[in-house]
Amino acid sequence: MAAAMAFGMWLFITVLEIAAIGTVAVVGAWLLPETVLLIRRIAGAKRRLTAAWTGVKIPEAYQPLTGTMRERWLKAVRDPGTHVDVRWMVAYCLQGIRGVHQFHWAQGKTRSDASWLPSLIQAVRNV
Repeated sequence: MAAAMAFGMWLFITVLEIAAIGTVAVVGAWLLPETVLLIRRIAGAKRRLTAAWTGVKIPEAYQPLTGTMRERWLKAVRDPGTHVDVRWMVAYCLQGIRGVHQFHWAQGKTRSDASWLPSLIQAVRNV
């Protein structure tokens, strides 16, 4: 179950990173505050999960995203809590990539061969 949750979070965070990059580079900066709110919700869920496992509550310290679009964008960019969440998201994604590569290596597959994906899905289902 833990492997399935880790793989699902890795996949979801990868999608969020693509959305964050697309927000700034392609779609427009008006989506940035909404992307930040989504990242905050995911980080909050992981904080609650960590608190349930360890018994240590991890506080959330965010500035509220209110006001005009410009004010919301500036608060989203300047908020130290958002910076912490983005660093966590990148580290979590890299850890997920590392896990996939370890599974990939354990299966004896080459990097250019994508035939390992069905065996990974089967392993996650069997957990």
